[in-house]
Amino acid sequence: GGAEDGQVKLNEKPESEAANGVTASSPGDCSSGPTSPTCWGELHHWKPGSYTLATDDDKLNECSLDLFLFFCCKGWSSEFGGTVSYIASDEDEELLSIVPCPNALSLVYRDVGTLKFTRYVNHRGEVEDAVEPVEGTSSQQNCRRGFFSMEGIYKES
Repeated sequence: GGAEDGQVKLNEKPESEAANGVTASSPGDCSSGPTSPTCWGELHHWKPGSYTLATDDDKLNECSLDLFLFFCCKGWSSEFGGTVSYIASDEDEELLSIVPCPNALSLVYRDVGTLKFTRYVNHRGEVEDAVEPVEGTSSQQNCRRGFFSMEGIYKES
């Protein structure tokens, strides 16, 4: 059910902290010991049926800087889904929600225990007026499904 169909990995995610020489840190501590910076990115095509899950056993649930850049999403609404949500691992309340917005860069510093996930993209994301028309194309070619995002993650510990 995720956005794997259009995913392009720029740099593989680390399999384990030990494999990357990263010093393990205690929960809530984002500044312990020497670090080995890691950076990677992904390109996603979010379309109806796409989503991600929040899992608290993920190695990525550590201190990091998340980057989001959205494409082909003019007129996108949170009613269509596809918003990136941040929650605390021990609470149900949403801390932050990012709605896809064209030509906008979102940077989020994520602390230990903060989970992120992308909400389910529903059928409303298929509407033709969800994106602006492309010059030189017929109305049939103009109908796009969903939107695209580039996600980058930078972490030091």
